[in-house]
Parts: sequence; C-alpha cells; structure tokens
Amino acid sequence: MISYKEKPLENLTLEETIEFEKEMRKKSLAAAKHGMSETVIDQINFYISLITQHKQDCMTIRSLNDEKSGDGVSVTLGYWEDPEENQDEDEQELSNDNK
Repeated sequence: MISYKEKPLENLTLEETIEFEKEMRKKSLAAAKHGMSETVIDQINFYISLITQHKQDCMTIRSLNDEKSGDGVSVTLGYWEDPEENQDEDEQELSNDNK
C-alpha cells in the first residue's frame, strides 16, 4: 500500500496528492542521477502513475461537486435529440405530404 505521511493514498486530499507526486518525482530524478537500477526507477515511476491517477480522480470529484453546488461552470456543447422524436416528426411529414 502506498502512503504519504502515514495516510493511505486513497485518503489523501488533492493538495496532499500533489505534494506527494512532487516528492516522488524528485526521488525518481535523484535515483536516475545516482545511477540506481532500472528496476528501482521503474518501481518509482509506477508509484508516480498511481499517484497521478489518484490526483486526476480527486480533480474529477472536485469538479463534479462544484457542478452540484453551483460553484462550477458547466459548458454544454450542442444537444441530444431522441431518435424517436425525429422519427415521429418524419412520419408526420410523410403522412402530410401524402394528403
């Protein structure tokens, strides 16, 4: 289990996750600079990828919470049309054309 300051990764806030990611990136650079084995560097990079994924999850949750509370900005691109509605209109147009 990955932990930071005695807290498991899953319980970290976004800010703590960002700090943890920074520290791990520094460790990865130091390991590469001092010529540590590729296995160790790969392990550190794997941990960084898990931490980055958790950071993205935290950001997604935060943005969803902001949208629910009305603090965020939501952008709507276009709209969705139900195929059934279009079918009914097309059928009505066809039946009107046949009259």
